[in-house]
Amino acid sequence: MTKNLTKNAEAYKSYKVVVEGKTIATCVSGSTKVATADNAGNIETLKDGTAKITVTTTDKKKVTLTLKVTDPYLPTKVAVAQGTALTVNLDEPVTLKAALTPETARTALTWTSGSKAVATIDDAGLVTPLKPGKTTVTVKTANNKKATIKLTVVDPHVPTGVTISNGAALTVNLGEKLALNAVVAPAAAKQEVTWTTSSKTIAAVDEKGVVSLLKTGKATITAKTYNNKKATIKLTVIDPYVPTGVTIQNGAALTVNVGDKLALNAVVAPAAAKQQVTWSTSSKAIAAVDEKGVVSLLKTGKATITAKTYNNKKATIKLTVIDPYVPTGVTISNGAALTLYEGETAQLRAVVAPSTARQGVTWTSGSQKVAAVDAGGFVTALKAGTTKITVKTTNSKKATITVTVKKGSRPLMAMMEDADAEITAPDAEVYEAAPEAVVEASIEAPVEELELELEY
Repeated sequence: MTKNLTKNAEAYKSYKVVVEGKTIATCVSGSTKVATADNAGNIETLKDGTAKITVTTTDKKKVTLTLKVTDPYLPTKVAVAQGTALTVNLDEPVTLKAALTPETARTALTWTSGSKAVATIDDAGLVTPLKPGKTTVTVKTANNKKATIKLTVVDPHVPTGVTISNGAALTVNLGEKLALNAVVAPAAAKQEVTWTTSSKTIAAVDEKGVVSLLKTGKATITAKTYNNKKATIKLTVIDPYVPTGVTIQNGAALTVNVGDKLALNAVVAPAAAKQQVTWSTSSKAIAAVDEKGVVSLLKTGKATITAKTYNNKKATIKLTVIDPYVPTGVTISNGAALTLYEGETAQLRAVVAPSTARQGVTWTSGSQKVAAVDAGGFVTALKAGTTKITVKTTNSKKATITVTVKKGSRPLMAMMEDADAEITAPDAEVYEAAPEAVVEASIEAPVEELELELEY
């Protein structure tokens, strides 16, 4: 019976085969280039590969050992230490390094450049950039493991781009000067640029990037390198003294009193602009306005006041002129209904709005036979029935209260309920309540004695 075993081994080392409890008769290697063996069981590993070692004991037993030999100095992988891509400057040599796997690996390396016109490389990995462009560098081990890196050769003195540090757009004032600053990349590149403008009549620019702002409008300034890298800035030139808008600080609408005066205040934007405005009114009969924005409120009604700049920027305010002395409404504070008994009287009270309005009112009864009312709102209940009492202002604003008159005299309980109302019963007599009676009472109850037993 043959026993098969597999073992790992390193090249350039010595091993000994031992069969426990047995004596080796023969030990033979099936691949002497990978490993040699002698009849004493001694094995010498020579190189990477697999060798079958057959061992026969003195009692004719066989053991087959598959020996997998790995060379610790043979690379299994190679990479370029600087990565897979690198940008290098023209006339600035750089040395590339190879990284081997495993770390114990040792090998000769071969370096090649895909474009010797762009960059050359020697056996030590030293790259010599020759002209701007791209090339692929390859490193190869003695056992043909490979890695590549893409090199981009640039001239550090050639601009790759340009920016204007002032920004992409600016609003500037007419008559001023603006110094623009161009930054060329990379920093080692020539920083000189050529300045141009899209409109010399609006914004002229000199060779140093100083812009003269000559006229309101829009212009684009361009900075260009010698190799046509460009950057632009858009300028909007405004006249800071020309109004761009106007507002009336008093608001958009106001309710004001007839006979008063109202001072309006217009604010022109921008702040540096001329603040003069022209005032006008939609109705001189209702609200007249002078050149300073002072409005005279002459008549009730509605009017619109307009503030206008010399370049026709406008703002308006809507005025509603009211007479504060003219009633806008009236209410009866006693409520919507009142119940009286025959012969009773009550004082009604009218409230005219607004409080500044003339308070004069007239009172009338729908039926003087049921309830009469005098000029002061004093009501007398005459006969059972229902009537409406009306109060009217000088401009015919009205309110009513329903008065119900009942037969007989008001019950005592009803009088108590109406204690807060200004109602007077006819020939009312006042009785004093008797003093509260004091009742003394005693309760005698038999006392029952309880006997308790406590257990501890």
